[in-house]
Amino acid sequence: MVNKNIGLNLTKRTRPDKTSFDIRAPHLTSWLNNLPRANIGATAKQLYSVLRETNKLDYPYKKRMQFLDALQECLISITESMEKHYVGANLPLSDKNQKVANLTKKLFSYMATGYKISLQDAVNNSQLFGKKSLLGILAHRSINYIGKTILTSYQSYSQFPNLLWSELHKIYLFSENQNISDIVFDKTSVMDEYSKILLLSLASPSHLQHGESRKVYAALERWLTQPLINTFNSAERTADCFIIDLSHASAPSLLSSVLAERQPNENSLRIISTHEISKKVKHEIQNNESINNNSITAKKDDLTNNLLQRLLVSWDIKTKRNFPRITKNEDIKITVGLSAIHQLISHKNQKPNKKKKNKFTAPSQFTATDVSHDINIARAENEDIWNIIYKPENNYDFEENALLEDGEETGKYMQVNSYTPDDWLIMNESKMGLSINNRDELNNKVEVGELVCITRTVDEKYRPPNIGVIRWLRFNADESLQLGIEVLNRNSAAIGIRAGDKPLQRALILPELTQMKQPAFLVTAPALWKKGDKIAINMQGKEVSVILTNTVQNTGLFTQFEFEIDSDAPMQTETSVQNKNKLKESDIWSLI
Repeated sequence: MVNKNIGLNLTKRTRPDKTSFDIRAPHLTSWLNNLPRANIGATAKQLYSVLRETNKLDYPYKKRMQFLDALQECLISITESMEKHYVGANLPLSDKNQKVANLTKKLFSYMATGYKISLQDAVNNSQLFGKKSLLGILAHRSINYIGKTILTSYQSYSQFPNLLWSELHKIYLFSENQNISDIVFDKTSVMDEYSKILLLSLASPSHLQHGESRKVYAALERWLTQPLINTFNSAERTADCFIIDLSHASAPSLLSSVLAERQPNENSLRIISTHEISKKVKHEIQNNESINNNSITAKKDDLTNNLLQRLLVSWDIKTKRNFPRITKNEDIKITVGLSAIHQLISHKNQKPNKKKKNKFTAPSQFTATDVSHDINIARAENEDIWNIIYKPENNYDFEENALLEDGEETGKYMQVNSYTPDDWLIMNESKMGLSINNRDELNNKVEVGELVCITRTVDEKYRPPNIGVIRWLRFNADESLQLGIEVLNRNSAAIGIRAGDKPLQRALILPELTQMKQPAFLVTAPALWKKGDKIAINMQGKEVSVILTNTVQNTGLFTQFEFEIDSDAPMQTETSVQNKNKLKESDIWSLI
């Protein structure tokens, strides 16, 4: 017999009247056919209003299910179009882009609520004969849309209520108790849909770059070919295993983390086995033909080798932090991006010389940044939020070629701006990392995997800038943006690099850290160089040939290499290089 107490959080409903939306097939078909599909905002608004209304009304569970099923195609199409406003958009998201992300979450949440109502009503119905398949479909779709709600939060680096975890666990436990968790509906089972969101959570979405959460979520559908969740066996348990507590409104975590907080009921625990999924990821890495592809050039559904490697780390046993964190309350400045950091360091290190102007060390006064294509800019604050979701793009003109300081034209949509650091507040700090917070509007686009320069002033004394990389980001409940930064080095030098006679490219050299047994590194633009390349480093008027010996990391926004001096190549002076290559002044600092 079906257990009628699923425990879902559902509000009371009222009976529909003559003014209520008619969910019957003839009217619904006509309504769907008349939706203004070309206007994403108007269609989204109508779907939103209808779902909100019908979730408050009392309909027979079968009719509600048929109504929701009929909406699915339109809703998925609309929400996919809305993604462009928060996936790939500049971070922190503008208020309007954040509202579009929140509206997308609401649409998925309303769909999930509708299916949960149908599930609970079906369970409460006294006629149980032949209902097992129906209960499985309703549980499957409820979990699917809760998962999409959580996914959208991960894509926009925003928070979501723990209630969603509680609802997920209750529906899965119900499915498990009814022996319907492994029945396949729409190509996946209830366990598959549940496992997808658990594994995505374990992949630490705040550490993923824009668009990667969607790619992982989609890839999990093909990787999940066998059961992932098993009952908890205290005799075989280890402290370092992934578990989910079905009685607790929380994300999956290590058992050791749970035991440090509370003593859970073992009957409510389930083991999440990541061994087989890790084997599939390893196989994909070995058979990936595009080993050197990166997150910028990859296609929509491609998983780069860099991303696959990070997933392996996430789904393996998590390493404990080696350095304790100290609470801080210190103002700092952050410069974002290799080009801007190079200019900053060049400017700080430049020494006045009236006799001779070194064209190489003279700092570029400008950096090229993407012109914002955000159609929300310069609109009235009180404009209807639904109107910003879709606008014809041909209403906006862009400057195709902007002149840089030296008169060189770019073939991209670019504009010339001086680099401007942003003010941040350190929340806590360890030996090799810090957490920082900002509530203000930023001058720079921040993204996971981006290079940053941290400038600090202690007792009114300037410190050398630290070089770091953004490892995670999230939006807090107070709408502030929080970043986690790993410090790569406490010092750096701005250099130029090139291959053969090609123009110099901006790069950084991070000195050796003897005490930490860390070699010197080169930091370059992404996708330009690879292991084994011979390149020339131009530093203080001299060129030295080096060989790139190992790729330490490639985030898609910069690449970090180990290198060694090419002993077979002679050292060249700045003069001999200029005579040999006959470089124009405008070629020296072609912006990255």
